Amino acid sequence: MNQDVPALNKRAKKLLKSGRSQEAIALCQQSLKLDPHCRETYEILGDGFSKLGKSRSAKRVYKTLENLDRPSAEIEFKRGNDCVQLKQWDEAIAHYRRAIEIAPSSPQIYEKLAIALSHRHRFSEAIACIETQINLQPYSATAYQNLGILLELENNLEAAIVAYLNSYQIDPKDSSIFIKLVNSFALNGQLERAISFAEIGLKKHPGLTQKYFKLDNISYDRHRLAIGNNLIEKIVYSSREWARGDRVASPQENRAIACREVYPSSAISLPSQTLSGTSPPGFIVSVREGQVWGDSANTIVVAGGDRLLADVCTGGGKVAWIFGLKMAYSVCKLPGMTACLSVQAGRDYYHWMVDVLPRIELLELGGFELDKIDRFLVNPVQYKYQQETLSILGIPRQKWHEIEGDRFIQAETLIVPSVPTTAPKWMGEFIDGPPRWVCEFLRDRFLPKEEGAIAVSPTPNKIYINRQQAKHRRVVNELEAIEFLKNYGFVSVSLERLSFREQVRLLSGAQVVVAPHGAGLTNAVFCQPGTVVIELFSHRYRSSCYQVMSHHLGLEYRAVVGKDYRSLAVSDFLERNPNLLPYSIYEDIYIDLEQLAEYL
Repeated sequence: MNQDVPALNKRAKKLLKSGRSQEAIALCQQSLKLDPHCRETYEILGDGFSKLGKSRSAKRVYKTLENLDRPSAEIEFKRGNDCVQLKQWDEAIAHYRRAIEIAPSSPQIYEKLAIALSHRHRFSEAIACIETQINLQPYSATAYQNLGILLELENNLEAAIVAYLNSYQIDPKDSSIFIKLVNSFALNGQLERAISFAEIGLKKHPGLTQKYFKLDNISYDRHRLAIGNNLIEKIVYSSREWARGDRVASPQENRAIACREVYPSSAISLPSQTLSGTSPPGFIVSVREGQVWGDSANTIVVAGGDRLLADVCTGGGKVAWIFGLKMAYSVCKLPGMTACLSVQAGRDYYHWMVDVLPRIELLELGGFELDKIDRFLVNPVQYKYQQETLSILGIPRQKWHEIEGDRFIQAETLIVPSVPTTAPKWMGEFIDGPPRWVCEFLRDRFLPKEEGAIAVSPTPNKIYINRQQAKHRRVVNELEAIEFLKNYGFVSVSLERLSFREQVRLLSGAQVVVAPHGAGLTNAVFCQPGTVVIELFSHRYRSSCYQVMSHHLGLEYRAVVGKDYRSLAVSDFLERNPNLLPYSIYEDIYIDLEQLAEYL
């Protein structure tokens, strides 16, 4: 502080006491020129105006004095940023909100506030912040991209696509927007638009997908990519029609592919509930010199070198990208007969059981003898249950051929069964849940094999399938729930610690099963008719897959929806899963135990 200011303030106080207010005010004004942030000077100045009866002037002075106690918008913004670095999301939100009160027209603050809110899973509030940012900054491509991400997290994929398209229109040179557009169009079932944007993206940015796919040793020469080849015209949505010659195709193409339907699409309607829909058809496609590419999340099937058989492809945006990148991949040629069992997420227990293994049923009913098939393309076999189930079904280890996305495999004869349960969305809206024949296949093949395979010992009648070893979709009050359920005679089990046969036996003997939504409930397919199945969901996510399964098997199904745990400040989802976007399907569950008791 300037050394003259204290002296001036001291003289001004004496003048006020002696009634010389006007002179005191003049000294204060002189003092403020030396130090415009001195609280004492404003206090004396306000008193001076008050003694002269100048209330409005005194009010303005006191308002200024009040504002001296408030940090500036810049300071609040910086404090918010510091809290973000420390992952103190609630404190960051408070600082950003105070910054907005001071500077309500700053788009940058709204952007940062939205990010902090999203870390607390408060997506609707975050969306409102980004929308305000866009109103203030209408030509920000980044803002529209962030809006799209948040809308996806709120399960509003169509609105997210609109946001991504706005971002693309503002900045069509941004390579990252192509990844978002292709993925979101594919997830929305719009395969043609996904492939169209993949073509555009690869043409503008040939190395766009290098960090996503295993092409490190291949030059990204545009001439090696399928650019300008009108890829959308080479999509075959119905292999069955194409094999019959219903599509325009050369005689040579038609002779190279054959198709046989095993199960027609069937209607599913749950009488006492509002759920209804259709199951996908079950069929077999046989392709001479057919090609397939697959990884843990996608499978792409190509006939005739450049025809995408969309009805037997699974996955999201990668289907479009790999089709566009096909010419950049090396090809591994395999002699003889090869059957493709690999599907999207095929390593996960649910998809392994309801999508991968039932394709073996389609092969057999389609007239193919398993021992005459030279190899079976499967998702990487990493878990014991994969080994156990393949062995039970008579597929010897030497015939397992794992595919990992590093090349296309071309088979002399490629046999591809359709995806039994999780058919690609671009083929239509099918009900979320396995067809009846899938449930019957699993029971027929595994329940008889179970009998007598394990020494008979008592199993609990009431079980709770815990998710203590899961990284996401955990029950945040699970220990409390386990103790609560003990009072009703329930035993908590960790299925990961059991062999496949032990899991089958445990579920086949249960009378009541309580479980959070997750792969463990797949084993409800082995329950006896009349078994009560109580499924626990988070407040933002529901799935009908186990409800449909229960309907087919005559199980008594009940669903319990959890509380909004975000208001309870108990989620550490992002800390446990820093690389996983908090989509509602992964969200943790908080169960109201009193509500759960009503369903027991």
